[in-house]
Amino acid sequence: MTLILPENQPPTSPTSSSLRQNSVVVPADTPKSTVTSQIGADKISSLTTPETPDNLTPRKVKIIKKELKLEATIASLKDEILTLKQEMTKLKKEQEPTMGKRLKGLVAWTLRRTETESSDKMIKLSIKSKEMLLAIKESELTKTSEKLAKLQKKLGFDEAEWVKFALKLLKDKPKITMDHKHKNMLLEKLVNIGLKGTLENDLTFHRAYEGVKPYDFALTKVDALRNLIKKSLVSGKPLFGMKTEEERRGLQRLLQNRLNLLEFQKLHSELEFLPTTSYEYIKKVSEISSKIITEINNLEKNIKSEKILLLEDGSKFFAFPGGWKGHYITYGIKKNVDGTFEFLVFNRGERSSNVHYNVFFHGSISYSDKDKFFSKTTTVLKLPLSDLMNKQFISSITEFFHYGSSNDVYECFINLPEVDTVWTDTEYMIHQLNYVTHSLNVSLSQKKRVNEFIRDAIKSDPKTNPQYSSLQQFGTCGDSNLTPIDKLLAPEMTNLVVFQHTLASLVDDVRENYLGPKPKMKTDSYNEAFTLIENYLQKKKFDNSLALLNTLKENIEKRNQEVEKQQKLATPSRTDLEICEKNCLKALDLLNQLAPESITPIIQELSYHIIKSWGHEKPIQILATKKLEQVQKKLEAPAPTKKTPVSTEAIQKMIEETILNDCSEVDENLPIDQYVKPFIAKLEKLDTPLKLEHSPERDITNNAMMNTCPIDIDRIRKKLTSKQNQEIDLLLAEYQQKYELFKESLEKEIPKLDQETHTQKIQKFNEDFVQQDYTIEQPMAFIAIWGFTKIMSKIAFIKKGLDHK
Repeated sequence: MTLILPENQPPTSPTSSSLRQNSVVVPADTPKSTVTSQIGADKISSLTTPETPDNLTPRKVKIIKKELKLEATIASLKDEILTLKQEMTKLKKEQEPTMGKRLKGLVAWTLRRTETESSDKMIKLSIKSKEMLLAIKESELTKTSEKLAKLQKKLGFDEAEWVKFALKLLKDKPKITMDHKHKNMLLEKLVNIGLKGTLENDLTFHRAYEGVKPYDFALTKVDALRNLIKKSLVSGKPLFGMKTEEERRGLQRLLQNRLNLLEFQKLHSELEFLPTTSYEYIKKVSEISSKIITEINNLEKNIKSEKILLLEDGSKFFAFPGGWKGHYITYGIKKNVDGTFEFLVFNRGERSSNVHYNVFFHGSISYSDKDKFFSKTTTVLKLPLSDLMNKQFISSITEFFHYGSSNDVYECFINLPEVDTVWTDTEYMIHQLNYVTHSLNVSLSQKKRVNEFIRDAIKSDPKTNPQYSSLQQFGTCGDSNLTPIDKLLAPEMTNLVVFQHTLASLVDDVRENYLGPKPKMKTDSYNEAFTLIENYLQKKKFDNSLALLNTLKENIEKRNQEVEKQQKLATPSRTDLEICEKNCLKALDLLNQLAPESITPIIQELSYHIIKSWGHEKPIQILATKKLEQVQKKLEAPAPTKKTPVSTEAIQKMIEETILNDCSEVDENLPIDQYVKPFIAKLEKLDTPLKLEHSPERDITNNAMMNTCPIDIDRIRKKLTSKQNQEIDLLLAEYQQKYELFKESLEKEIPKLDQETHTQKIQKFNEDFVQQDYTIEQPMAFIAIWGFTKIMSKIAFIKKGLDHK
């Protein structure tokens, strides 16, 4: 079935009642033309346009193809005409009488030679010949231009422009011959592409299908996008999400990026089974690294390349695959308009086991939204061109994709001499709010307010928002880490339409292969398939493959036993069953890779029988149609209003609110010495950042503390009598007097104290003063008030130093 969105509006949302009908068993003889509508009742049918003579336009496409040929001819003729004119100008200059030519003529006349006359005649003949050829070419150009104008009258200009654009995108079809060992199972593709954002509570068998082979995955993404563009040619008009110039440019970038990644994945697939010490392995790593460095060089020198994409802001970008064994991430190199370079790391999944590496790459900011957890998943690194062009660095991250670990990859970047992480102003400020929230004793309700504030602050900032995504579901890295790049390359509506079509195509494939008529096979069950494969392997003495087959048999048996066990339980759990299924599919994949190709068709039948026996295809199909409904709702929804970025003042106010929330629930009826204990505990957390070297981004927290310390002091003083407050004021004055005298004595010491020793002595003075034997009634209240006062004094000193600078 051809899925085509209405040209001027998003699809109509299906009814919720239709969603509840998804458990209906589809008749085996249902033809493929009703795939999507049958599985989800009327869910998908609302997206389709009937194939009538009005929108079937092969004639129009033929005209456009003729138009493209004429345009190419015109461009060629213009080049030829320009060349002829340049050659004629050069020849005419040679005819001009210069002093040198006159001397040569005089010498020739003296020696009675005729070379000069002969040369002049040749030039004249050549000019005449080129003039005749120029006239012919200009006549051809005029005629061809007239033909083009007539063709363009037969089409509406907008339609013609769209069809030309689409045909140009489809011009170069990659020639792919993929070995079976690189292919993914269909349900793996559907789960990893279409259901990667589905919560694990809903997708209970997700882990059995986690992970995909990147090469086949990249080809699937390319084919889906190319097929969507082809289908748009049926109507001869751009679909919804492809109508504006920005959307078309985005579509073009999406396709080119997918073609680029496909080319790299093909090269990486050839590395997968090579020994690391082999000549072929070393040669292939060098080839991949050289291609990357070539594109960096093209970026640096502004050399035109199909792999380099021009973004909307004028910057240039290209992406290539990366990661480590067991986890796929994506890299991008970006040249900004000002000529600086950035290395982007897109990683929504597994991170380093080293906490410091993770903070360096991903920071400490996170928030939750609608049952999903968000954090910094796009890391922007500032790197000099010399590091980017370093072949050892590029070769290392290329090899780590197959044989490295997360720490290997992160260390590879961190060990670069001039690497630095780029943080936005919003991130710096939110980091301060984050620190305060996690350091102090903040109520759950306040933490929820802070979480929502951080979410809104990030989403409202156009620089920060693209760097934050929800963390991927386990095992879906193959597609999850491409999503941030797609958002960088194309508008949201374009991405939604492309995703919708890709998912619908996979839904159709599952319907055809698993829910439609049974394919023609040699076997009727997995037991028959096992027997055929076993007999062949025994006869040919493929002992390793036979061992894998036996392992698969054992895993199937364990899975069957686990099913029987769970059926007897009052509250069944899928955890152990999921592990069994994952082991089965892993063994099946190894068998498919290592067994002789002559029995690959039977192994594929075995795979079909196993999946059918588990019955996963129907619930996966139902979840996929639910996902399509969600996409439809997004397409139907009005464009979101642009939010004003959160101001510095708003963030400071939230920090102040959070600081005051600590101790806000202290029982006012407690005795004063018990009442002030939470305030004293709070002081240490507030004082910690003041002990570090000052940085400008901490000013917002310092300002917040300056504003909140007096409020806390006032709360404590209200619990005291006037006499107790007077005693505390006298002791504070005594401290200040002794402190000034002690500081003056330190400044007079010879030799002059270094800064570290000076700080240590001041700290010792403060500790001794606080630990004295007090004669006042409320020493604990004094310690709290003194502590808040000291914080304000430190901040005032920092501000004074900055003003002095």
